[in-house]
Amino acid sequence: MIKHWYLVAFALLLSCDSKKEWVFKENIPLEGISPLGIIQDNGTLIISDPDNNRIVRTDFKGSIIEEWRDIQRPMHIDLSDNKIFSTEFINDRVIQLENGQLSEIKLNISFDAPAGVDVDGNKMAIADFYSHYVHLINGEQVIQIGGEGHEDGKLYYPTDVKLYQDKVLVADAYNNRIQIFSDKGDFIKVNGWQEEINVASGLDVYSDQIYVTDFHNSRVLIYDFEGTLLGIFENLFDKPTDIYIHQDRMYVANYGGGSITVFGLQ
Repeated sequence: MIKHWYLVAFALLLSCDSKKEWVFKENIPLEGISPLGIIQDNGTLIISDPDNNRIVRTDFKGSIIEEWRDIQRPMHIDLSDNKIFSTEFINDRVIQLENGQLSEIKLNISFDAPAGVDVDGNKMAIADFYSHYVHLINGEQVIQIGGEGHEDGKLYYPTDVKLYQDKVLVADAYNNRIQIFSDKGDFIKVNGWQEEINVASGLDVYSDQIYVTDFHNSRVLIYDFEGTLLGIFENLFDKPTDIYIHQDRMYVANYGGGSITVFGLQ
């Protein structure tokens, strides 16, 4: 399986340096953890474990260093200004961890199962699963993006969201695609429908390229912002839910397999 992936990856130009390519490094087993969201923080991994209602910090062998319990189904995670952000799917709230302390972020928004959150300066975006909206907070302004539907600009159970420059990218999960909006809420582009994604569960942006986890097909797909498919990683995942790229390392959370798959750019 690894050999098959490598042959695919060898042909991809996945960074501004055409001599570099993604290479499989390892698979980190997570005993007793069902990973959904993932980030890297100061040489550790922060992982949401919704089946056990907790967020955990692990080393790169998968051993738990620290945990925060009684979080009702935490979903995707973000890191900004040394704060960890997540959502409570069951309790309909956005939370943050700062200096090891958990607190709710008070927002004048009525959520219905928030699933993804991303923070960039004074901007915050929350993917609200059952309302089919992304709530974009920009200072004092709140913009609602989407609404239930299948046409361009509408969403159907969004699970993850990413702020990138002046754009908002949404994992439009059960429309099986990625949508791109402006930070004013205007629709720009749809990516991914041609590749028959089966639940777009998580996404990240790295070097002006969009990475999306394809849950039921157990794949990761890479696009440019024009919607061109740059490559597909497969045969190494088990129902992936999230992807996080930091300092030439790519981490993929395998919810089905209870593990993290790691790649290096070299």
